[in-house]
Amino acid sequence: MNGKTPFIDTARDVIRAEADALGTLADSLDSSFRAAVDLLLNAHGRVIVTGIGKSGHIARKVAATLASTGTPAQFVNPAEALGDALAVALMNHRAFTAEHFRDFHPGGKLGAQLSRVSDLMHAGDAMPLVTRDTAMSDALIEISR
Repeated sequence: MNGKTPFIDTARDVIRAEADALGTLADSLDSSFRAAVDLLLNAHGRVIVTGIGKSGHIARKVAATLASTGTPAQFVNPAEALGDALAVALMNHRAFTAEHFRDFHPGGKLGAQLSRVSDLMHAGDAMPLVTRDTAMSDALIEISR
């Protein structure tokens, strides 16, 4: 059977069909492709790439490729982008600030970044003091107190 199997024949047919499709795609590039490139080159901030289902998987790949090649990009699920639009609209209406966010999420990463020294220091508590010669383990215990 000289090494040929129906699987190999099928695989070759698929690869040839894909090669033909790529040729057709290459021939179809026109000024709209150039316009898309110009749009991305002139974008400020992050490029948002979106899609649902199979197109969402492709959009994730495109966003990752753009980001790893110098174009800040991020995938956003369009269904989730709605809950964000609603939240931002409410935040704007309520004049929500970073300080409000800190108050609602003091233990989160962003809340911790927004905390002030006064939020961490407690009035009346003794300041943890150690000498230059104090062992690090003892210093950590003192700080933790």
